[in-house]
Amino acid sequence: MDEGEHTDGGALDAALLGLHGTDAEFGGGLSNHGPMAAEALEAMGHPDRIAPFVAHYGRRLTPLVPGEPLPRGRWAHALGRVELRGSLVASFVEELRVEEPARVLARSVAVLAPGVIGAAFHGVLRTAHAWRAWLRAPSEARRVELAHGLAYWAARHQGLPGDPGRHAIAGRSPAAVLAAVPVVPTQGAGLILDRFAVLDGDAAFITAVESYDPDALPVDAALDELLAAVAQAYLAAPTARERFVFLHGITSTSAVRTLLPALRPDDRVRLVAHQVAAIAAVQATHGRTDAPPDTVVPAAVDWSSLAATASRSRDDHTIKLVQACMHEAARGASPLLGVVAQRRLAAE
Repeated sequence: MDEGEHTDGGALDAALLGLHGTDAEFGGGLSNHGPMAAEALEAMGHPDRIAPFVAHYGRRLTPLVPGEPLPRGRWAHALGRVELRGSLVASFVEELRVEEPARVLARSVAVLAPGVIGAAFHGVLRTAHAWRAWLRAPSEARRVELAHGLAYWAARHQGLPGDPGRHAIAGRSPAAVLAAVPVVPTQGAGLILDRFAVLDGDAAFITAVESYDPDALPVDAALDELLAAVAQAYLAAPTARERFVFLHGITSTSAVRTLLPALRPDDRVRLVAHQVAAIAAVQATHGRTDAPPDTVVPAAVDWSSLAATASRSRDDHTIKLVQACMHEAARGASPLLGVVAQRRLAAE
């Protein structure tokens, strides 16, 4: 079954209604992937797998502590205030009840773009999954899920040092930026989002990201180049820890693409620039200078079979990664994404 061939969305809506009573985080800062994986299952054409997946996954989740909406239009003052995520959810639910979702999304992403790496990309990820679900079959459950995604992005907003493009070198594309980023040793323990702190004030990192030229490539071509580089890094990563981080680089870059059509042209360029900086941060903190390139030659991929296999997985990251690779491959992105999906499934 190809992407786009789906049921009426009832299975996803039912899952979202139940999941909206759960917090965006659990277990000391881990992100709630339930809504995202459920949407990915529908996107891959396997809505029948949503209920059993959520029943299993939901056991680890904790209730959301509700909050009062913030004063109208004041949510931006709560950026990075994770303790206010209940109030941020209420604020976005209120905004989405009185305005068109596309308008709320575009206005919000313009503010949130510099924090795209927040919660190890899970704010932009949840927002993109929600937006795609809404476009496929608008419903109240999907509208509320968009509120949850935007709220989480705002609550875990995390900026990076440097202003991508500030000192652009003509023609410097995403791949050139990644090649210029020095690898900085980090501590292995802790959440992914905590490991980026070592970049604060790092002059070499700042110089690399500020050298990015937003005009070097059109936004979709820039994302294609970024995806190819991250897929190569994933395949070359010598440990599961590093592969896990680059996995998020793949899924988040695909998520950014999902949001672009809803944005104004200048905001598209800006969001892509901040995604380049975010992937540069992943490269700087988790890349390996001693990792040899993977010389595998991609073969033909049976995406229908891979999607069916992924739909039976209980691993939320596997479901989301295979779906993202499938989606990007369908539009002509790097054939290495097929190898990434195959290897992830083979490792389960």
